[in-house]
Amino acid sequence: MHKDIRERKVFFSYRITPDRSYFTIRDQGDGFNWRQRKDASDELNLALHGHGIKMVGHYVENLGYNERGNEVAFEFPHANHESNAVPGVFANQEELLCNNGDVVFTEGEESNHLYYIVSGKLEIFSGNNLVSTLSPDDIFLGEMSFLLNNRRSATVVSRGHSSLIRVSKNDFVDVIKRHPHYGLFLARLLAQRLSKLNTMVSRLQAGEETTDAQRRL
Repeated sequence: MHKDIRERKVFFSYRITPDRSYFTIRDQGDGFNWRQRKDASDELNLALHGHGIKMVGHYVENLGYNERGNEVAFEFPHANHESNAVPGVFANQEELLCNNGDVVFTEGEESNHLYYIVSGKLEIFSGNNLVSTLSPDDIFLGEMSFLLNNRRSATVVSRGHSSLIRVSKNDFVDVIKRHPHYGLFLARLLAQRLSKLNTMVSRLQAGEETTDAQRRL
């Protein structure tokens, strides 16, 4: 392989929202004539090139290239899944099957595991108060106390049948070493949850201020 090619880099960025995921991939190559390949419709034009473009168009939305042809961007819409497939990196981890009312972990206990939500509904209690319900769309459970090495801040109870993958700290660190993008993904997920939490707190505070004002009136 030519030295110049070996030294070229590939840049990958993504953004995840509740409804869609956005990806951009760019390399330092010369690019290609994507218009010719993208518009190819007959087998003659697709004989050697263009199959990848044609195939990926069936799986992503808003596929587009920059003028030079060395950057591609695309989107994935999120479906409201009733269950998640188990990622290959967690395939050998312990599966926890819960029945209705089973306690996954209790407020105040040590946070030795992270949980990947495969299926089911999980209710989050602070004291006796139900504060949230998680589903497979939330992907992970117990990640905050797990990463911060804090004790559990809430009790989690399975509502109906649920399936979880329990990942120990050592195994999770090993996954991050082998697949660093999982760490980035989890960091973004945490940021999104903190943003939602801040919004909820702001709304609660606004409600309390309104109530206080009404009382004064």
